[in-house]
Amino acid sequence: MLPNCIALKSCHGQYIRVESGGEVACNADDCGAWECIITETHEDKVAFKSCHGKYLSAQDDGTLEWNRDAAGSFEKFEVEMVGEGQITLRSVHGLYVCAEEDGTLVADRERAGSFEKFDMEITSFAKTLPTFLGLKSNHGKFVCAQDDDTVIADRDSCGAWESFQIEIHDDKIALKSCHGKYLSAQDDGSLEWNRDEAGSWEQFQIDCLEHGKVSLKGTHGMYVCAEEDGTMVADRPGVGGFESFEFESSDNTF
Repeated sequence: MLPNCIALKSCHGQYIRVESGGEVACNADDCGAWECIITETHEDKVAFKSCHGKYLSAQDDGTLEWNRDAAGSFEKFEVEMVGEGQITLRSVHGLYVCAEEDGTLVADRERAGSFEKFDMEITSFAKTLPTFLGLKSNHGKFVCAQDDDTVIADRDSCGAWESFQIEIHDDKIALKSCHGKYLSAQDDGSLEWNRDEAGSWEQFQIDCLEHGKVSLKGTHGMYVCAEEDGTMVADRPGVGGFESFEFESSDNTF
């Protein structure tokens, strides 16, 4: 299984980069958000999702597009480890992804040579997140930061109180509400949305799950959970349905 979030560098020393319009090339000198790729395992194949929320797709004419909303057969690749930290990607059409010297990226090669091999670098999923987003529970309800410092997951839509500013802290994130407070996981498993600064208790590890879901783990090693009644806690040692969430981009900014 591949890491949750990776960057891929060609033998020419350039990273694969995905533009917001879905254009893809292998011409980036550095690794930022647009070079971060989220991996999703589908049985024995892998789908690759950009920070823009779209999947890489290999067409039957050998071209590549990064603009699909869901992962079908054209969006799933066979990944083979060919060296330490090095992989190849073969499409459903049986052809390998190739990075040309000019940065063009195609999927039309019958054999894997140096141009078809990529160095895999582990990077942070947090880099792929938009600045403002909503958090939807497995029950289809949005998490809400209330003005009395409590947190609940019982809202049907994403308004200002259900929109959060994302702050990246190395490989973790902090969630800041429209009230100017940070979400905090306490050592007794409770959650409070009342902190003025983001310390260790206000930082969460984000892990990618299947079907675009994520989990949030607090500094005490426990996962955030949304109960059926909307109660929010951070006291679960493992990840099940109640500990999985979806991020949704929000137009609410503050």
